[in-house]
Amino acid sequence: MIWQEADLKRHLKDAELKRVYFLYGDEPYLAAHYVNKLISLAVGETEPDDFNVEKFDGQSADASDIAAAVMTLPMMADRKCVVVQDANITQADETAMETWLSLLSDLPDTCVLIVWLCVLSADDTKESAAKSGEKKGRKCGQWKTFIAAAEKAGAVVRFDRPTPNDCARLLMSGAKKRGCELPDRVAAPWVERCGTDLHRLVNELDKLCALADGGTITEEMVVSSTAETLEAKVFDLSKMIMQGNAARAFAILHTLRADKEKPVSVLSVLSMAYADLYRVKVAQTAGEPAESLTRVFNYGNRAFVLRNAARDVARMSEQAVTDSLECLAQADIEMKSNSMDKWWILDRTVTQLMALRRG
Repeated sequence: MIWQEADLKRHLKDAELKRVYFLYGDEPYLAAHYVNKLISLAVGETEPDDFNVEKFDGQSADASDIAAAVMTLPMMADRKCVVVQDANITQADETAMETWLSLLSDLPDTCVLIVWLCVLSADDTKESAAKSGEKKGRKCGQWKTFIAAAEKAGAVVRFDRPTPNDCARLLMSGAKKRGCELPDRVAAPWVERCGTDLHRLVNELDKLCALADGGTITEEMVVSSTAETLEAKVFDLSKMIMQGNAARAFAILHTLRADKEKPVSVLSVLSMAYADLYRVKVAQTAGEPAESLTRVFNYGNRAFVLRNAARDVARMSEQAVTDSLECLAQADIEMKSNSMDKWWILDRTVTQLMALRRG
């Protein structure tokens, strides 16, 4: 069984360490956190030159060198730890996979092997392999083989991207540990503003706790001291268009240009926002609630996007939303097929979207 974070937490609290751990998924920050925790549990607090901790860059290290390190006895200790980041098990050299599988089938009791993915992705789903091309399908099959072997020899842990609610709770808990208070009414919009990347959120939390200096983190602090993601800025832009607030909409466009965002990227996110509006509008016309689209279009923990879209599109006709999508598609064609100024195209497109919103 592939574990989730909660399973690993329980295991580290109540059980003996296994001989191998494979950590992967959509949240490398959590994976990195547990790698450090596993190292401490395996060999105690370490120094940078600790002989009983060997770390490898999996993209450049040879599988045979990693196997040799695992088999080498610890120095003046009961156990050593070998850590491999981004193991390249899908490389063309088939002997690498054979070496890995042989190693996982005969791990010594004197070593804890930790393999974790920070940049690489281990796609272990049958559906993805079936839909992908031959080369990607082969890689999916190799990861499935590796995961099965690692699971048999030890533990496999997948870290999924946390939901906005999970991130808000983490921020509130983290603020409390740092001697500050973070109200829920501030944490929730903070996550919506900055996204669910934990590495970024924790860095922002450290900064805001320093500003609060043992007090309460306020919404004003969050707005003045954190940077919105491109997605958050553009969704604010779509909200202003839907509200008919032209002054604010063009102010956001001006900010995006000053921040040197790419017009093509802005248009892409804006088109995604209007795709959400269209889906919700069609559902409303059919008498279905917006939440019914969560599973159909795999929104997962982004269901709040559908609720916001339902609010924004309520007074707009289905035809107007359809025309807006056509307007965005035409802008995309123009940006990619001629030498016209891309920001001018974007300005004109927002003007057209405002007119369509007014009917």
